Order: sequence, then structure tokens, then C-alpha cells
Amino acid sequence: MAATTADSPAGSQQPQPQQEQERVQSSTTIISEWDELEARSLLSAVTNGAQDTLNPPSSSIVSSLRSKSGGGGSYARIQIILLLALCAIVMIFKEDIVGLMVLDEEVDIVGKIPVEELRTLALEGKTEFDALVKKEYGQYAEQMFRSESVLTYFKTPSDAAASSKNLDQQMDLSRERLKRRIKIKIIESQLNTDTRSSGSRTNFTWVIGGHSAAAGHGNLFRQAYANIIEQSLQGVFGSLGIQVYAKNYAMGGTKSAPEVALCMESVFGRDLDIISWDYGMTDGRSPNLYHLWTQRAGVHPTRPILFSYGQRYSNAIHKEIEDAGGAGFEMNFLPVKTIFPNSDDGSVDVSQLPPAVKNYLCNNGHVESGEPCGDKYVKFDTNHTCPNIGYQVAWHNGWKDHLLIGRLSAAFIIENLLQAIDELSSKGSNMQSNATSNPSSSSTNKNVVVQPSISSSYLAALLEEERMDRESFLQSIPPNNVFEKKTNLTETVLSHFKRSWSFCRTALLPNQARYDGVVLGQKSHQPANYLYSGRTDYQDEGYDIYKGLPLEEPENDQTEPYLVYNLKHNRHICSEAEIDFKDVFYVRYRDKWMTTTIPNNAEEEYFSFFQNGGQAAGPLLNGIIMLCTVTFDWGKYPADYVSIHEMVLHFHNTTSSTNDTLPLLTDSGSGIVVNGIPSTDAVLVHENRCYVLKHNSDESGYFFPPNHEGKFKVQLRVPRKGNLYLSSIIVL
Repeated sequence: MAATTADSPAGSQQPQPQQEQERVQSSTTIISEWDELEARSLLSAVTNGAQDTLNPPSSSIVSSLRSKSGGGGSYARIQIILLLALCAIVMIFKEDIVGLMVLDEEVDIVGKIPVEELRTLALEGKTEFDALVKKEYGQYAEQMFRSESVLTYFKTPSDAAASSKNLDQQMDLSRERLKRRIKIKIIESQLNTDTRSSGSRTNFTWVIGGHSAAAGHGNLFRQAYANIIEQSLQGVFGSLGIQVYAKNYAMGGTKSAPEVALCMESVFGRDLDIISWDYGMTDGRSPNLYHLWTQRAGVHPTRPILFSYGQRYSNAIHKEIEDAGGAGFEMNFLPVKTIFPNSDDGSVDVSQLPPAVKNYLCNNGHVESGEPCGDKYVKFDTNHTCPNIGYQVAWHNGWKDHLLIGRLSAAFIIENLLQAIDELSSKGSNMQSNATSNPSSSSTNKNVVVQPSISSSYLAALLEEERMDRESFLQSIPPNNVFEKKTNLTETVLSHFKRSWSFCRTALLPNQARYDGVVLGQKSHQPANYLYSGRTDYQDEGYDIYKGLPLEEPENDQTEPYLVYNLKHNRHICSEAEIDFKDVFYVRYRDKWMTTTIPNNAEEEYFSFFQNGGQAAGPLLNGIIMLCTVTFDWGKYPADYVSIHEMVLHFHNTTSSTNDTLPLLTDSGSGIVVNGIPSTDAVLVHENRCYVLKHNSDESGYFFPPNHEGKFKVQLRVPRKGNLYLSSIIVL
């Protein structure tokens, strides 16, 4: 994703407000009501400017005094008076000044725009959202989108949001932590101090993980609910100077773990605020896989808030996560659907129903099923753009269901954002409960209470709370089982899958690391430009499997496995359709030995952010290596498919006379070798396609030592006529 350039001015030299206002007005093109709100927000920021609460009087004020004094003598008298006044102030407030000196704190910076004005801007953005849903849902919109209804659409472990009578009796930790993340974004935006964004613009990123229905299969990509969320939130967040991304990185026919969960940073990216799980069709009955998903989210450096769509065990798991300093929400949309009429009810005049309600429920309250709701040409609306789009089947949501999921999800975030703004105000109704402690370099002042405000001191306090919650998670006891079925992994090895730092190189798309050009080595291309909802202008790298593959190089044992796409002609689709594809790293029998190094130089630089919780600190990989082959839909594997287990079983122990661990790269040798050590076994952990390598029979065999650079040189040779279709190489 390309960095977004801030619209607000940067640099230490601030133009005069009136001149800058005229400059911004002349150079800004207003393309919508929401853009106008954002422009007003930026103009207001320019006018007010970030305020240094301890700045001395400006030179303009002194000049004004000088001009009014009428001469040097008068001006000297004024200087003396000001000096005496300053001395008096120092004597009166000497204890406070000494306290500041003892604390050794930096100057507190406060926001550009008053909180009350921010709320006004946000409410205007919400007005545009309200008008939009009114047009879509007509007379049902008021009941659907009123605040007390919206706050019930996602359940938390305490369920305080679903029962207003409990709100004053029990703190809803998940909602408090969600609002804290939003407050951090608001303050960073107003202070231009985003601690995570590479640019000067503050981002709020929601990424969607899921299966084919979540990916929007059968619909236009822009009709999927991720895009609805992004579109719905842009106005409200944009009015505060925050850029919203809702990236649809769901993949058809894919489970949430172990492969995707262990590739979370590579696939979903390095900067996440919310990550949602929508794998109900593939692993909704597997709490173990959701356990692994939540554990890997917990060790992601930006520790995203968890949202779950259809995980039946999420409430219990979210309680564990919440107790360990995290936050989790489970979709609860069923009640809202009961207010809609059945379109196949003869007493209902369907022609008078709003567009998003008409033919949504049929067959006694079933969503997009029965006649006419389930009819392909009613459920899906693609013919105007993609007449021959695929996957329009009964188990995929139609456009009306995606619209509902997106609008309700966005409404929930908007309500929490408005509450977060209220809690930042000195006029907030719950100021004391939202006060927090400010981290201090002085051991005697660690419990200094900081009142909510848009200021650097309150931002520091919120960030410290997030750091402490992260520590709570890391110190908590992880769940026992994180794989779908029992494995032969030892407890020590299993523990690394839960929380150890992992590196993943994956061929799957969507894939942030591929979009950013690091998978194939030395920055193979500039980062792709972001378009909308996770779609970019990324151009396929690698080779079409049906044409253009390089000639075999059996004598070159340094040839990299080929990044290959179009395995099932899946690129031959409408340009407005899905973006998820199961590409592979292709190891051919005819090439004999092929070699790759994990990580390559570009990956090492790209992912160094993740080491030691966000601080680059050298290699932290333990040498546990998991390889996964690609999933072929419906188990339709090609005739030339070679499994990882086959690769290991067919390893011929051909050794040199000087080192009995190094195989000779000859026609008689085949298998998998890591840093010169052959893999002699592979332990199955998932679906006959993901295996953990071993090099001897005891527990130490799971750990391959890194080379002198802290890397892992992996050599592969297919043992028979056929090909290895690798989707991911993961090192823990």
C-alpha cells in the first residue's frame, strides 16, 4: 500500500493562517460532502495550529506592545513591568515549576482543534452516513441505526453493550480498549505524531480475513462488505483528518489457521487496528484454530482489536483474551433482521420496500433464499459490469447481505468514535473514570493522573496502557490446543507456534508483502498504489504456469523456486471481480535442486519492525520450519502433485566422505535440506499439506540452526516426475 500524503501542512515554518487558508482553499478540489468536511477540518487545523502550552509570548505580540508604547523608553518600562510580573508568577507557582523540573517531562502539546469542534465535524460526517442509510433502508433506518440499537450489534465477553442496565455496574473492557485505540488515532491526527504511520497522515486500518463469502465471491469486489465499511467510515474519520482503510484480504477455500494465522504480518500487513475473522464456513466449529488466530493477533506489534463473524466459540475465547489485556467482539446482527418483512408474503407490497430490504428475506425469514430472494438475478447485481462473473452460488452472500454487514459494522465503529470524542472533552460526563496515569521517567511520580484531553501527555498515557496490556498478554497462560487435530509436536515446539516471532513467505494473494515488492528479493518493484478496499494496482510477478516458464537448469543448484500464478485460469476473470488467488512457489522435478534463503535481504529489512515487539533486535527465529503446499479446491489435486511428506520419505542418504550431514547434489539425492542439514522426517499438522520438518528423532530435531547471518538456506529437490506446489514457507 502506498503511503498517503498528508493534506495538512508540515515543517517547522508555519505560514500565516490567513495566507495558508487561502492557499489550501485555492488548491483543494471538493469532490463530495465528505471531502468538504475533511477540508474544513484541515483548514481549521491550519488556522488554530498545534499549541505549545509553555511557549513564551510570540514576537508578534512583543512587536505590538512596542508599537503601542510609542518609543524605546516606554517599551523599556513595559519590559521591566513584564519581568516583575514574571518574577511574581514564579514565586506564586514555584512548587509547580519545581515539580515540572523534577518530572523532567517534555513540553505538553495540545491539539489543533477544540474537542467540541471535532465532535461537530464528526456529527456532520455522521449526518451524511445517516442520509445514505435512510436512502437504502427507508422507514427501517431509524430503528436500525439509533445508538442504543447499534451498540448491541457486537457482543463482548461482559455483554455490557447489549444490556444498558449493566453499563454503570460493569466496565466493558473490550469496548474501552476499542475506544482507547480510537482516541489514540484522534490525538495522533491532531498532533501529527502518528507513532506507526510512515507518512504524516494518521491511518485507521481494518483488515478482513475470511473465506470466499467474506471475499465477496459472486459479487463485484466493491460490493463486498469490506468496501462498504471503508466507504461508510471515510466521511466521519476523514473529518478528523484520519484516513480509513478496510482491506478485504479474505481468500476463498481457506481456513484461518495455521497457515494464514502464522502469515498474519505478511498477508495482512504491519499496521492493523482491527482484524476480523470470517471463516465460519471453513472452521467455525474449530475453537482450536480460533485460539491460534487470537494468539498470533496478540503478538502482532500493533495488537489489533478482534472482530468475529460467525465463530460459535468466540465469546469464551474472547473472555480469555480480554482477561489477558486484549479486546474481542462477536457479530450479533440477527435481531435487526427480524424487523424486515418477508418479500414472499402476499400481504406485503414489495414494490414499496426500500432497495436494501426488497427481496432480502423470504421463506419465513431466511436471508437471500427461496423465491424470489434466492434467484441468481435478484440476489446478485453484477450483469451491468461483469455479465459472466463466477461463484454465484447459494452459500455466498448477495449484495444486500454484504451491504447490511458493512453498514452495521461501520455504524458500531461510528458510535464508539463519538463516545471516544466525548471522553476526550473536559465537559465529558465521565471524566474521572477516563483519567489515566502518565508514564514518567521519575520512579517517584509514576501515578500522576492525566485527565483526558487532546495532548501529548494524555497520548503518552494511553500508549503506556496499551504497552501494559501487551505485557499482560505475554505473561498470561496460552491455550493448550491450537491445531485442528492432535499432532505429534512436543509441548515445547507447540509453544513456539502460539507466541514466538514468526517469519512467513507466502505466495497467496492478497498479500501485503507481495504488494510492497519484497517477496522476490531486492525490492522487485515499488509498493503498489492503493485503490479501494484492499485492491491495488499490483501487477502479477512471476510466471504464468501455462506459458513463459523458464527452461530447466538442472546444473544450477541456486535456481529459486518460481513464483507461479494462474493455476486454474483464475486470472481470466472480470477486472471488477475478486482479488484472491492461490499462487505457488513452484519446484520442478526437471530442475533438480532449487534453493531459496529465508529471509531474503528485502524481507529482512521489511520485517525488522516486528522483532522484539517493534524494535529491531537481530534474528529471533528458533529454526522451526513449517512448509505448506497449496489447497486445491474440492481436493482436486493435479496428477503431478508431490507432497512434502513424499519429499522427505524419498530422501536418499547420499553423503560426502568428510561431512556425513551434507548431501551430495547428485542425481541420486533428493529431498529437503536446511543449512546443509537434511530433513529426515516431517510431522503433519494440518490437512495433509502443512508439515513441520525434523532432522533427527528427538525434540532437538525440530530446531534447525541458522547460518552465520541468522538465515535459513532451504534446498529442495522433487524425488519423482512431478512438481512441488508450495504456498508458504514459515520459520519460527
